[in-house]
Amino acid sequence: FGELPATPAVQSYEAVMLGVEALERRGAKPLRATLSVPATWTALDGEFSLDDFGDAKRALYLTQVRNGRFEPLH
Repeated sequence: FGELPATPAVQSYEAVMLGVEALERRGAKPLRATLSVPATWTALDGEFSLDDFGDAKRALYLTQVRNGRFEPLH
């Protein structure tokens, strides 16, 4: 709609792509078993892994709002 993708759009895209990649990797195993095995997954901003609770472990990028816009903290 003429806007840059925001966080929810990026997270939704990555969740769908994780599902697709997991389905491709699983072979005859259940999908849950594939996602629970330590592995590296591809994301828009690099790679990540999932911890025992299914939370992503990835690089952290801090931002601040300045003049109504998100700007990275260096």
